[in-house]
Amino acid sequence: MSSTAESAPLPESLPDQTVTAGASVAGEAALRAHLAEHPEDADALNNLGNLLKAQGRLPQAEVCYRQAIALRPAFAIALNNLGNLLRQTGRLTEGIASLRTAADAWPTQADIQSNLGVALHDARDYAGAEAALRAALARQPKHIEALNNLGNLLKEQRRPQAALAAYRQVLRWQPDHPDARWNLALLHLQRGDYALGWPLYEARHDPRRQTTEVFLPPVQTPAWQGESLAGRHLLIWHEQGMGDEIQFARFIPHLRARHGVDRITLICKPPVQRLLARLPGVDACLPLGAPLPAHDCWTLLGSLPGKLDCTLGNLPNQLPYLDTPAELRRTWQQRLPASKRLRVGLVWSGSRWHKNDRHRSLADLAQLAPLWQIPDIDFYCLQKQAPDDPAEQQAANPPPAQPLTHLGPDIHDFLDSAAILQQLDLLISVDTAIVHLAGALARPCWVMLPWHGCDWRWLEHAEDSPWYPDCLRLFRQGPNDDWAAVITRLTAALGRWRTHRLGMRQRIATLSPENRDALNAAVNRLADEK
Repeated sequence: MSSTAESAPLPESLPDQTVTAGASVAGEAALRAHLAEHPEDADALNNLGNLLKAQGRLPQAEVCYRQAIALRPAFAIALNNLGNLLRQTGRLTEGIASLRTAADAWPTQADIQSNLGVALHDARDYAGAEAALRAALARQPKHIEALNNLGNLLKEQRRPQAALAAYRQVLRWQPDHPDARWNLALLHLQRGDYALGWPLYEARHDPRRQTTEVFLPPVQTPAWQGESLAGRHLLIWHEQGMGDEIQFARFIPHLRARHGVDRITLICKPPVQRLLARLPGVDACLPLGAPLPAHDCWTLLGSLPGKLDCTLGNLPNQLPYLDTPAELRRTWQQRLPASKRLRVGLVWSGSRWHKNDRHRSLADLAQLAPLWQIPDIDFYCLQKQAPDDPAEQQAANPPPAQPLTHLGPDIHDFLDSAAILQQLDLLISVDTAIVHLAGALARPCWVMLPWHGCDWRWLEHAEDSPWYPDCLRLFRQGPNDDWAAVITRLTAALGRWRTHRLGMRQRIATLSPENRDALNAAVNRLADEK
């Protein structure tokens, strides 16, 4: 969701305000000199707040906005700016109150209504958000941001046709609108319409987007446009999260086979470097920050499925496409105690910095307590978080009634995590990078998916994943954000899985060594007997 940037009051709109570094220094000095002589100039205080906010000095900007409002209580622009700032800093209740006061003070201003709609959407007041956004459009039918924000709201409410109509209308009026292109891409991909989604997916690195998550490599060579790569050296640049890097790495061997590239260098984040260096088709895998080699052209890793015309029908999903060294597997085999009990890995929290983490992660390990009632299972924590992360503290000090072995401190990177997964019977995880790792290794994994902000790659209603067939099972939240119901279903499934898995072990034990190895390999791909 996007909000309209701050500016001085204008009759019809609040246009974007761009502040350059030089202008901000000179502007701040001029405004402060002016305010020294005219401390009750509310407009100057509001403008200073805008300038400070553009510099990221949010607490100082807030002070300026509040001083302006104290001088002029019905100052709609300052109220709007304060509301946006409060929303940005996570103080939704205060932000909504400020935006409502701004809308009351200037009821015909469409930008303020749009901003109020964004804040109400964040607060999960869908009815209020839709009313505010439609009020903005009633006053200004071609309000691009309000229409794009309405599309986001409709998508979140699982009203895909209405969301499609909103995004398409934005693009009819402004064909290159980067956020609408990005939002429409995600909607198409979530619905499995990959042919429509991938071209729009390129908007993810458009520098005009309000939130830029993907940055182009700092090189002067040309971007690869899909032409022949015979005799050429291609640089593939990292992007987004480590789960994305693991998921999209599968396309590199297919790229090599299809385009005859002479050499491929993959640049990736350090925690996945040792893992992805083992990927077939990669000549060199370098961690981000290493000197870049001479090369002929480059591409973003996430652009490969579009350039290879990937659809759900031709998705390269032969598993596994990643593996670990035998020596590392033996190390972790010795690290885990020998037992006839089943081994289940747990990951209940992802990175705090993920934009949807408050919805995708569990608040507390205790929410998984129903799992402990299933007998014959040893649980292992595969999380590796910062020492001050609450999830790390929970993993290190689980309650006595929660039998959990925390492996995180001994995990160096994703190659270690991969070797651990190969020793486990099952992984249960929220939607984070280790899910893609389990899938790439063809290890059984059950994924707990949030209702709010559920990622496009899990499609709309599927209970499994075409990206990782026969090994991933999806447990989806309902619209009330209730993890308890998900965990109840998951616990019942775990009980059935435990019975099935132990029964299979007993049958395997009666077989000849040759048949036992073959059946073991097949059973390792099963997560549940449906």
